[in-house]
Amino acid sequence: MAHVYVLARAAAVPTMPPPVRPVAEQRTWVHGWDLATHDLLLAEAGGEVVGFARFTQTWLDDLYVR
Repeated sequence: MAHVYVLARAAAVPTMPPPVRPVAEQRTWVHGWDLATHDLLLAEAGGEVVGFARFTQTWLDDLYVR
């Protein structure tokens, strides 16, 4: 997921502001998510994660696709 997050955010510039943290910090942040408090859907192609949605019953927190 961290890999998809980093790639998707970089590809979204200039539509989205560029990340303010270095790639290593972005990856650490994603790895630190408490997934016990969210639902998660993964999209895979060829055995590789290519997208994800992280959400609660009332809120979509993240939606990233390579």
